[in-house]
Amino acid sequence: MMIRKLPLGFAAFALAMAAAPSALAQNDQSPTATGSVGAPAATGTVTVVGPTAAAPTAAPTTTTTEPKKDDAKKDESKEEKKEPKVNPFRGSMILFDQSMLVNSFDRGAQLSYTPEYDLWLSPRLYYTYEKHWKFGARFDFFYEPFTNHEDTTYAHEWRWGDPWLTASYSDKASFINNKSRWSLGLLGRPPMSRESIVNGQYFAIGPTGSFTYGFDVNKGSNWFSGGSIGLSAVYSHAFSRSTTPNSMQGYQVPAADLNGLQYLDNQIRSNTLVGDTFLYAINADLEIHDDLSFSASMIWIDQFAYTPPAAAFDSQTVARSPLDSHFRQLSWFLVDFDYNVIPELTLSLGYYNLNTVLAPDSTYRNPFGSPESRLFFSMTANLDALYSDATREAKKPSNTAKARVNPIGIF
Repeated sequence: MMIRKLPLGFAAFALAMAAAPSALAQNDQSPTATGSVGAPAATGTVTVVGPTAAAPTAAPTTTTTEPKKDDAKKDESKEEKKEPKVNPFRGSMILFDQSMLVNSFDRGAQLSYTPEYDLWLSPRLYYTYEKHWKFGARFDFFYEPFTNHEDTTYAHEWRWGDPWLTASYSDKASFINNKSRWSLGLLGRPPMSRESIVNGQYFAIGPTGSFTYGFDVNKGSNWFSGGSIGLSAVYSHAFSRSTTPNSMQGYQVPAADLNGLQYLDNQIRSNTLVGDTFLYAINADLEIHDDLSFSASMIWIDQFAYTPPAAAFDSQTVARSPLDSHFRQLSWFLVDFDYNVIPELTLSLGYYNLNTVLAPDSTYRNPFGSPESRLFFSMTANLDALYSDATREAKKPSNTAKARVNPIGIF
């Protein structure tokens, strides 16, 4: 299962930031005067009293009414109540990540020294419709430029994962506060990775859901202003042509059944495929400064493999072990710091450990560290901020920590 990897090269962005401060338009309408008057324009309502028919011409008198002090406050309050315009491409980004196995720094950590330096390029495009509906597409490309740790046919071979196509509906959890949100959606993954194609997978689809509770820590300050705690879950069912890896590319090899009869077999491996996957996560974010944040997450991935069909030998059914288990579980622990260099570019530095919950000897692994733990450094081009540059709208950088932890991209 490919979870992270990252390719090289990010061209530097030549970014032009246009400042377009907004101000309240003032109403400078001058009243129409009756009679001849030579008085200068005044602020407020001007009343002019002209000459009478019986009296000689005299200098006109003016009365100035000062505007009420509350008028300006009312205009300001109206401006504050206006909700900011939603960026239709909010959350869109191009993530470029580099990671290394922790054991790569220690030759004696394992019996066989197999270092790994991996690159991961992940374009993620999202479109928000009517503030609540969000549609997205995520793509993942992996490359190992210098080492040869991954199982590939050729060294330094490009790898790619299945796209993540999402549709969701989200809204504020106003019954709690204005910083909390909930979301429900649908995730679909067409088979584009080599693994899915070899497994004979047609499509994977399932519902998604999330809830994020936002809170203030030091309201009004640039330091530790607030944070959030989030829960998310994804269920996915994979539709495939069989319960075991069965290539759709015409792969066949000679084989024999239990009765010794010869036949052509297109099965890649003997173990059964994962039919259902349930991913659930808890994550916490803390805004350290206006441009610096910290994130910690714990994710569990439960996989349920198909039960193999019954087998018979000499007209006798082969007994299946009562200890046979088709449940596989992984845990993923991640911490990182995100720094917004400019609204269009975010840098992240962190650590994560993704591994099976049980070790080969059926003992529980340490969820926070293992031989497969990694250090990573990533650069994120915030496409939503670039869009705001072009349209001169207020911009808010994407949250790369949540994007990394939450592959479905719905919160």
